[in-house]
Amino acid sequence: KCKKIMKFHPKEKRFYCPKKSCNRRVSIYEKTFFESSKIKINKLLLHCYMYLVCDCSVNGIKMSLGCSFKTISRWLEYLRQLVGESVPEEKMTIGGPGITVEIDETKLGKRKYHRGHRVEGVWIVAGGERTQEKKMFAINVENRNEETLQNVIERYVLPGSIICIDGWKAYKNACLNNNFEHQVVNHSKFFKDPDIGVHTNTIEGNNNALKYVIKPRNKNKKSIKYHLLYFLWRRINKKDLSCGFLKALKEIRYK
Repeated sequence: KCKKIMKFHPKEKRFYCPKKSCNRRVSIYEKTFFESSKIKINKLLLHCYMYLVCDCSVNGIKMSLGCSFKTISRWLEYLRQLVGESVPEEKMTIGGPGITVEIDETKLGKRKYHRGHRVEGVWIVAGGERTQEKKMFAINVENRNEETLQNVIERYVLPGSIICIDGWKAYKNACLNNNFEHQVVNHSKFFKDPDIGVHTNTIEGNNNALKYVIKPRNKNKKSIKYHLLYFLWRRINKKDLSCGFLKALKEIRYK
């Protein structure tokens, strides 16, 4: 406030203004992931490491750190938000001139009363490249109508891509409206067109992975966004999850 150079208090872990009339104090954790933590930072970092790198369950972390189930669950939610926000938009933009991409939708949820065909949950549209990098996106949508699919394609698929889709009319119209070359496989007849080899097996495999790693209780509109982003973050940073976490801590700022 007074523009005087602040000093650091190592014990309190905060900067303070030496001018008594100002007396401004700023925690080193202000506007960071750690700002609202009542847990010691070394314990919280271990918590993050166990979840991100060691892939420990909530119960495993609870037993190791002695925190309550509720506390750990809350911080894991914050952690998924942190790393999810660090996923750059360009990493979710797929395709390009001559690159084949697959797009498919799936519903994440559970059968009503554990029987029958009615599934309660959220609709996901996902797309993936047939490249070595295997870039992909996965987002939840309110519905699967033509307008929604067209908006998804416009946002996440680069011009010049060759799009492989199933035979659903909304997909074909969305591709035509965006002037994309597209290839269609009719899943009511086969999973791979025997004549031209068109399939969406790659992205369907990714969708099955999503269904496996996201627990049923998180397959809802409130939780799904950051679980999807967390899934993508792990794919992007699979060679060094620790480095990806430190990068997220550095880049993401809180208001």
